[in-house]
Amino acid sequence: MLERPKIISKLATFIQDKEPLIYLFIINSDFILDDKHEVLPEYGLAGVTVRNKRIIFYYSSRVLDLPANKLYFLVIHEAFHIFKKHLDRFKDLYEEDDLLLNVAQDMVINEEILNIHNSDYSNSLVPEKIEPGAFLPDEFKNTYRDLDKDAYTTRRVYTWLKEKSMPKKEDFLKKDDYVRITGTDIYGKIKESRPNNDDEYEVDKMSKEEMINDINGVPSKNRKEDRETFGKNQLTPVIPSSKVRRNGGRKNPFDFEVIEGMDTHINDENDDTDTEVEQEFLTKKLFEKAKEMQAQINKRAGNNKGGFFSSIEELYNKSKINWRKEFNRKLNIYYSNNCKLKGIKDSFITYPWNPKSRYGILCKHTIEKIINTQKYIILAIDTSGSVFYDKNELMTFFTEIEAMAKWLNFTHEGLVLTIQWDTQISEGLKIYEKGDWKKYKVKGGGGTMPQIVFEYIKSIYKEKNNCYIVRENGVYFNIPNKKKLPYLLFLTDGYFFNKLTKKDLGIYKESINNVCFLTKSTDYLFKEANRIIYTNWQKNKKIL
Repeated sequence: MLERPKIISKLATFIQDKEPLIYLFIINSDFILDDKHEVLPEYGLAGVTVRNKRIIFYYSSRVLDLPANKLYFLVIHEAFHIFKKHLDRFKDLYEEDDLLLNVAQDMVINEEILNIHNSDYSNSLVPEKIEPGAFLPDEFKNTYRDLDKDAYTTRRVYTWLKEKSMPKKEDFLKKDDYVRITGTDIYGKIKESRPNNDDEYEVDKMSKEEMINDINGVPSKNRKEDRETFGKNQLTPVIPSSKVRRNGGRKNPFDFEVIEGMDTHINDENDDTDTEVEQEFLTKKLFEKAKEMQAQINKRAGNNKGGFFSSIEELYNKSKINWRKEFNRKLNIYYSNNCKLKGIKDSFITYPWNPKSRYGILCKHTIEKIINTQKYIILAIDTSGSVFYDKNELMTFFTEIEAMAKWLNFTHEGLVLTIQWDTQISEGLKIYEKGDWKKYKVKGGGGTMPQIVFEYIKSIYKEKNNCYIVRENGVYFNIPNKKKLPYLLFLTDGYFFNKLTKKDLGIYKESINNVCFLTKSTDYLFKEANRIIYTNWQKNKKIL
């Protein structure tokens, strides 16, 4: 284990009985100095990843010069990246634009840190934000004011940033903005602008190191102001990455230099499923340990639950659907050829006299064996209309599905299967592959017939020896219990051509609890149907 900086150790000691989750984050981190920018960008203060069941915390020596409140903000910020599992999630966005994803995630995290109630700081430090960090712009908040904090999600912020057009150069030449004197290695901070006087700007000149220190709130020793006036064409804006707008790949209208923020995402090139499972295991372990510590703290008079523990606890326990948990409650076990479990079988050895038989019949006995088992989930996807109100919700759902599919595949425990349908079966039973949801072709128009899904299932569940055999499109498994069928989830808007009745369920009539409808409307469902009603977040009301 690498030696932890003393100021970080002092911080950990101070918050141990105030914010146990942040304390555990610190003591489970290995701190690596990176002043040579081998991992961190030139402007970066810190970055985190997970390796060998430890958090790796890269940092610049400038971190050690931060005031205690700003250092605390930075540590909490990095902890949130770990507990929100940002290293595993949004990989599709990471591949599309890793810088913009980092900005979006930072904006959401920083907003949450700033919104912790002041009362939660009564026994602790108050974290102070580090400028010019990534914070949600007022323009974004105003756009989604009807959703309020429900709008503060990474995908929504990412999409909003991506769709913004590039502003004009003058927008980055305002008081306290940073610039480089074009064609030189001299940087500066605008002290005063005179746009009505030939676009002249008064700049406090400084070196790049001095500018970086100023950006991070680290005072430069014995430095005096050195002001000089420059014209607009003599200045190159130095722009925080949070203010860079993508413009569809078109050439930017002016040159600029990007400050990549106070932290960066670190994705190991050798990252694989094993590493991701390690990350998930680590976060859960730390959260459960923090919960135990927090319970002891709460027993003491005058101590309230730590503000950041409460925030993460809400993240882990909030009322959104935990699909992995939801499915695992409904999953059954089927004979297969992948996963192994202990069972019994008849032995080829026989006893001449069976001690358990009063008549002494010649009889085989049983021995332990390894039997193969597997779990299955079937998603019946309605391609006739919009299942979700918002593309972000669609992405969120399938992010959970892909995480679960990855887990089942990694552990060889089972498969996620799909069926696409509208008024007929457009694609039969198929193993779900990562990214398949992006290929689904929605036709629109409504008037679907879920009855055909049950008819199709009846045709592929072949009855044999009081069980079902499934052989379809390379998918192979047996169902030993005809009354406990695979979990079947319908993704649909619920606007059917005819009302679905219980008798329409076919062979699922005996497994009605293993059928669920994720739907907007319930008008066409029979009363006893399991359903999860989607909320129209844009209108902030349920569709019933």
